[in-house]
Amino acid sequence: MKRTLILALMILCAATIACAQKKSGIANPAIDMEGYLRAASEAAGHRESRRLTEDDFIRMSREPGTVILDARSHEKYNELHIKGQSI
Repeated sequence: MKRTLILALMILCAATIACAQKKSGIANPAIDMEGYLRAASEAAGHRESRRLTEDDFIRMSREPGTVILDARSHEKYNELHIKGQSI
């Protein structure tokens, strides 16, 4: 429920920006807001269908051959890294 609400708010915000851009009357062929919104919506659906619970992540991380790519910033890594875990 919470994830759906956040997704709906993100789409609403993006749509508001798109409407504001159209109202401004400033044409910019380098900006495809409708295409961006379409891609963002597809990405949100893709992300939602592949999210894991923390327990699932821990279980899967222990399976042989599992590769985990950590995309956090250096600062967040240092802040949240579990000591003793390999990089």
